Amino acid sequence: MGEKTIINKRTLNSINNFYKIISEKGYPERAKKFTEDLYNFAYELTPIAESFSKCRHKNLAKKNFKCIPYKKNYIFIISVKDKLVTIHNIIPAKKIR
Repeated sequence: MGEKTIINKRTLNSINNFYKIISEKGYPERAKKFTEDLYNFAYELTPIAESFSKCRHKNLAKKNFKCIPYKKNYIFIISVKDKLVTIHNIIPAKKIR
């Protein structure tokens, strides 16, 4: 297909922070599973990323970012250009409102 996904440094930091927060609450196995699920979801987006519409948030829309919900509580902020999907960040949904 030719699609490729890049997970940038900011996103990696967010995933590491999610892992740390969940782990410190006493759930290291849950933290590991959650972060694995985030990575899997990121790569599953690659072939369908183009089908999502722009973010509703004004500043993100100006940058042509797409906001994809994950389990209702998180948002993947991505861009798509020439079959290259870049994951710019993953944030809690409550922070985007």
